[in-house]
Amino acid sequence: MLLATSSTCTQNIVINTIAAPFRGVLVTFEELSPIGSPLPDIVIPNREMFYIPWDLVLYDNDPDPFYTESNPTILKVPAGVSKIRLSANFRFENLTTDPSTIIINDESFRFIYIVKVGDPSSLISIASTQATAFDPGGFIDVPAGIDRQQLQTSLNVTSPILKVVPGEEFQLIVYQNALDIALDQDVLSRREFKESWFSIEVIE
Repeated sequence: MLLATSSTCTQNIVINTIAAPFRGVLVTFEELSPIGSPLPDIVIPNREMFYIPWDLVLYDNDPDPFYTESNPTILKVPAGVSKIRLSANFRFENLTTDPSTIIINDESFRFIYIVKVGDPSSLISIASTQATAFDPGGFIDVPAGIDRQQLQTSLNVTSPILKVVPGEEFQLIVYQNALDIALDQDVLSRREFKESWFSIEVIE
């Protein structure tokens, strides 16, 4: 009598994947001029939608650049890109024009927006807050005056993954209304801290 037998064949398949090189861009503010002197800080107008002009590229990993000096407020989607994520951070700082003045939580507002150029209705991301004070010891939201003559607020935004086509352009807009509250305060973003930036990460 012949006995039927069966056997199991197991095959291991190894798939080698090669990760595509990272593609994206990160821009911020240059601190020094070509001769080494400090550049003026970025002054944010009162009650005006202000398009931020970037002037320092930390990386721009694409043969078709996202950023060009001729359009310093814009990051453009390069060829071959179909999905991206945008993110940005912006630091507002109040400086009083009178050294004897103690800055307080002035209850004015700070906004940052990511928008697509040419499409005002395309508000990609938005963040907002009332101005908050930071004391020298690192305790936040001090309710009264602070000793040093400045008040700082940082806002961060990140978009969802967006479908895009090459050539689409994006900008960061900021807004503040401190002068409605305190006429002796300027609002700016200081170059030295590198806390204001704008970026695109390519997903596909």
